[in-house]
Amino acid sequence: MSAALVALLLAWPASAARTSTAENAFRDGVGFYKGARFEAALQSFNKALELNPDLRVASGFRAMVRWTQGDLKGAKQDAGEAARFKPATSEQYVARGMARYVLRDLPGSKEDYEEAARLDKKNALAHYGVGSVLSSEGRAQDALEPLDKAIDLEPRSAVLRVVRGTVRDKLKQWRGAVDDYTKVIEFNPHFPWARLYRARDLRELEEFSNASDDFGEFLRIYPDHEEALYLRANCLFQVKDYAGSIKDLNRVIDLNPKRGLAWSNRGLAKAQVGDPDGAISDLKRAAELEPNKREKFQAAIDSIQAKLKLENRMPERVNGQAAEPFEPPAPEDELSPEPLPPPRPDELRKPNIPRRVESPDGKERRPETIKNPDSTPFLE
Repeated sequence: MSAALVALLLAWPASAARTSTAENAFRDGVGFYKGARFEAALQSFNKALELNPDLRVASGFRAMVRWTQGDLKGAKQDAGEAARFKPATSEQYVARGMARYVLRDLPGSKEDYEEAARLDKKNALAHYGVGSVLSSEGRAQDALEPLDKAIDLEPRSAVLRVVRGTVRDKLKQWRGAVDDYTKVIEFNPHFPWARLYRARDLRELEEFSNASDDFGEFLRIYPDHEEALYLRANCLFQVKDYAGSIKDLNRVIDLNPKRGLAWSNRGLAKAQVGDPDGAISDLKRAAELEPNKREKFQAAIDSIQAKLKLENRMPERVNGQAAEPFEPPAPEDELSPEPLPPPRPDELRKPNIPRRVESPDGKERRPETIKNPDSTPFLE
């Protein structure tokens, strides 16, 4: 027996073991991804590719995880690798579909997912991918059918329910979306974005107290998330916690001093706690920042000044400006809090936000700062 053949035979078991270990790491990563445990999934895919750099299926999945976490450069690098290989199995078609999605080749991505579903009708990620592409193409109603199929196959997959929840959001199916996000929180309580998404929908359903609780849980992880603070302030106003609303709006204005509606809402809250001077000052600042709503803000100022007049407390000057009396408007003319529309999932990426990170065993580690936090997987 030649020395070369002996060397080859001796090396084969080690090579086979590395391949097996890489496959195991890949399998772990897929499981973590389905559970919306993206940091753990990334670690597993990293391990799989360290052990077997030619495992292109892992590159496709890692591309999606990196894209989800905001690492667009790394995602495109992985996607470029995965998009070049020729799939043979349903899972490989899913991986290339993910890569093409990251590269914004939506038609190619959809073709891959459809082929994956044809090869294996029970591959939940294949149906999930089809639904995700349809949603990204603006076909939210059409996206529900494949997403429903995916969840029927794997009802305990958090990532599938996150995406169906966001599609239901687009269709204004608030209660259905709340149900999906509730399941996500049940399956993965360490995925804080489900709290934010559910809070937005509870607010739409006018369940302001429950929404405020969810915003609070999210803000415990991301204390300076502007949209969450802003929307919780609105909910607190609705349940007559005006002091709490003012506190949140103070922070919103610190983060974004040019957000006119934050000034106007704070002014309305100040009026409720007996601070008319502060209310008028805030409303005037709002009118400067939002000139298209100047008439509404002026009507609120007029109402506050009229109330002061009726109470014989009409100030001669407010913040150095002469205050003129006005007749009180009819109640329906009074300004109510008018928050911006709830943010879309893609608007939730904020740079340099501390977040809790989980390890592969599912336990939380200490907060750390990353370039972008987890956003909604798969969807724009």
